[in-house]
Amino acid sequence: MAIHLARKAKRTGGQNSPLVISLTKLIGRHEDGLAGLAERLQEAGLGAAMNSWVGRGENIPVRACALRTALGEVFYGKLVRRLDLDPVDAGEVLAEIFPLAVDRMTPEGRIETPAPRAGLQAFFARIVGVPV
Repeated sequence: MAIHLARKAKRTGGQNSPLVISLTKLIGRHEDGLAGLAERLQEAGLGAAMNSWVGRGENIPVRACALRTALGEVFYGKLVRRLDLDPVDAGEVLAEIFPLAVDRMTPEGRIETPAPRAGLQAFFARIVGVPV
């Protein structure tokens, strides 16, 4: 059933399907964000696929087991739980929707690196006008 939903999301809503939007939020909250995940996929041999998802051309599909390995068991498990996926179908579902989520997160065809978060000291320095 979940695989059917992922394929339906791909056909009907694409990047705007609720499942894909939820996945983009989870990726964005990941400790290293999309850039960190891209690095992990590159290291796992999925760099060409990741580049195709970021770029504006056709998305290269990946095998569910390869994506699971690249994501790591901890993050993979978190995605399965947070997206409320059936553990049996989760790999196939993520393999279907992950490219759509990356597409959604990279509308300009590149991964934007988030600005570093300033610490509390830098915050107060800006308020009082003292250089850090």
